[in-house]
Amino acid sequence: MFIRLRRQQKQKQRLIIGHPQFFVSQQMLIIMLTSIFLFFSTQIPLSLFYILLPSVIETRLSENEALDLTDIFNYIASINYSVRKLRF
Repeated sequence: MFIRLRRQQKQKQRLIIGHPQFFVSQQMLIIMLTSIFLFFSTQIPLSLFYILLPSVIETRLSENEALDLTDIFNYIASINYSVRKLRF
């Protein structure tokens, strides 16, 4: 009986010791997923805009509207750039 209690106590100690490592791993995963989401939410629309600008968008928009869209997407890209600089 005492041997079984001692084993249970050792298992609890292992879990307690391993808990900070699990917490750090969980936080790293959250940071990584947030970084991936931020990248896709800022860079994919910007890339699509620059790919479609010469062929599709220029024929349907005036110069002022195209310039406004360019400014908006550059602003979004600068947000991504500034967040990356703050993190590293």
